[in-house]
Amino acid sequence: MQNATEIFTELFSTAAGYSLPISITNTNESKNVIECRINRNLKNIESYKLTVRPSKIVLEGKTATGIFYGFQTLRQLLPAEIESNAEDNTKVKWSIPCADIEDSPTFSYRGLMLDVSRHFKSVEEIKRSIDLMAFHKLNVLHWHLTDDQGWRIEIKKYPKLTEVGGFRDKTIIGHASKRPYQWNVNRYGGFYTQEEIKDVIAYAQKRFVTIIPEIEMPGHCVAALAAYPEYSCTGGPFEVEGRWGVFKDVYCTKEETFRFLEDILDEVVALFPSRYIHIGGDEVPKTRWERCAACQKRIQESNLPDEAHLQSYFINRMEKFLNTKGKSIIGWDEILEGNLSQSATVMSWRGIKGGVRAAKEGRDVILSPNSHFYFNHYQLDPKTEPLSNTGYTPLEKAYSFNPLPKELNSDEQKRIIGVQANLWSEYMDSQEKSDYFLYPRVAALAEVGWSQSQNKNFMDFYQRLLHIEKHYEAIGINYCKGHKPESAVRIMSYNVRNGVGIDEKKDYARIAKVINEYAPDVVAVQELDSVTKRSGGVNVLAELAKLTNRHSLYAASIDFMGGKYGIGLLSKEKPQQQYTVRLPNSEGKEARVALLAEFEEYIVCCTHLSLSEKERCESIPVIENALKALNRKKSVFLAGDMNSSAGDLTQKTILRSFDYLSASTQPTIPANEPKVCIDFIYQYKKAGKKVSVMNKGVVNGVYGSDHLPIFVDLTIR
Repeated sequence: MQNATEIFTELFSTAAGYSLPISITNTNESKNVIECRINRNLKNIESYKLTVRPSKIVLEGKTATGIFYGFQTLRQLLPAEIESNAEDNTKVKWSIPCADIEDSPTFSYRGLMLDVSRHFKSVEEIKRSIDLMAFHKLNVLHWHLTDDQGWRIEIKKYPKLTEVGGFRDKTIIGHASKRPYQWNVNRYGGFYTQEEIKDVIAYAQKRFVTIIPEIEMPGHCVAALAAYPEYSCTGGPFEVEGRWGVFKDVYCTKEETFRFLEDILDEVVALFPSRYIHIGGDEVPKTRWERCAACQKRIQESNLPDEAHLQSYFINRMEKFLNTKGKSIIGWDEILEGNLSQSATVMSWRGIKGGVRAAKEGRDVILSPNSHFYFNHYQLDPKTEPLSNTGYTPLEKAYSFNPLPKELNSDEQKRIIGVQANLWSEYMDSQEKSDYFLYPRVAALAEVGWSQSQNKNFMDFYQRLLHIEKHYEAIGINYCKGHKPESAVRIMSYNVRNGVGIDEKKDYARIAKVINEYAPDVVAVQELDSVTKRSGGVNVLAELAKLTNRHSLYAASIDFMGGKYGIGLLSKEKPQQQYTVRLPNSEGKEARVALLAEFEEYIVCCTHLSLSEKERCESIPVIENALKALNRKKSVFLAGDMNSSAGDLTQKTILRSFDYLSASTQPTIPANEPKVCIDFIYQYKKAGKKVSVMNKGVVNGVYGSDHLPIFVDLTIR
């Protein structure tokens, strides 16, 4: 029980500056207390019941695990400042809504795999990952410790596994499909001592996370063979791989190899208290076995029909050894090839086909399909995202996965013990990048593993996720910010000031980075030079369109410094039509325009209104008349730099015909000296369907302009 309460109380006292009274027995305290109780009548060992009243909170769990998860729910319900330090939270109101919650997970196995072989993660990074798993109520860390590119676990009987196999002399630059290879020749690697592994395991246990090690065999073992080539079919020599992919060299099936692997597993078993040891078994080329005298002899002596059954022999033999140590095995779905024992658990990654077969044959199954749960896949536009593996898995697709295949009957479905997402690390060379690919998709995984499919609703999940993302920000997670429901539209307004920031540096990449990170469907862009002396002959909008992989429309307002100055639109969808409207210039301050772009379901009008209040107020009827002349029934959105602020005459004029979608007040750069907001997004009242705003925000930070970009997510009814 102490572990169940201690993590939360430490977190709260750090954030609030005072401690909450927590009782683990019935108490006479009538208020201002969290009362924790064991309730054996709850559904399973992870179940909890939370009763929140104005006077006190009662938290019941079937076991201490349930109590721990109840506290994670409290953490998620509290303001995001729970993740920060007390000195920053002097004005925070520590409250949550009254509620009655009774909750249980659907699956007992809710896992995340971290590949530390291709790119190594420090002990502190692993602990941070465990903290975040606990936050999401995930309970299994699958630690992929060995592969062709690095051996990461100290084995005292075979020190060269880490001395040699733990480091590579070169790593490819760019995507693995790019030829010829370019190389980073800096030595790269690292490993965990057995003492460090014990420390990590203890850390995880305190957070109710089980760690399952993966020791790859019989393939994906080049790092081990570089250290001990005598256990290969050819005798080597080998070097630790710096390429990504599948390689021909695998463990030989001679007797010496099995003794080598059993020695390794003896030390692994002694370290990890988990019920399972993962032994890989995936992507095993048979080329070396086909030409190896020792392997062919093994096939003949064991009466095996072919090399596929030799793989089954290998897996079954290692399973029997681990069974004698009180352990069960997990393997990737290739272990089904040949004759697999009934007691092996199958992790289905090549879709769900292997999992369905294994369940029908009476084996336990963990579903980890690459179609939904390979979080190293792209999630937004692959042309603008950080480099990674091929594949596309947006948040909504990950959330949509149903872990109970319709091909299985109710008894067979009971063989599905859980789900897991994987982060293969070929391109995950920093914690920041790993964060980006993991979150918030991990939140989708957590809900798939916890909730029953009939209770899931992506729109509801997305709304709840907005609060969770505030926790992410407080923790310092570099999560992907471009997610939204597929049916929603994200509109952004961004005065880019020609890419010149308040630091007076010109950098179009800073502007593009914001657009790519937030992935708006349409961006209304202001202050754009086109082939001017000031822009160095660059068409700024065209440059941004290239960097963001978007269509572009431009409207010049004036001739300027040998080129043009105006506004523009960037969009994912190609506009059907565009219209440019000249706006009043009665005082001659500066000529202005409005740019209208018509899309399939809506119209966006971008403008940058005059510095003159008179001209601004005269411009709004001109824009409205242009919209009336179009005579469309589509929803219309106005976005841009209005050079005015909430409550002034310009805004009052606009609001006669338009409604705010963005916030009416918001900060602008510089954040420490906020200026009055002059950027807005509106909906035209007199055309189209009413919209629902799901989310609205301001992108904080210095992004190459003296304006902060704003955005809204909306659904058109």
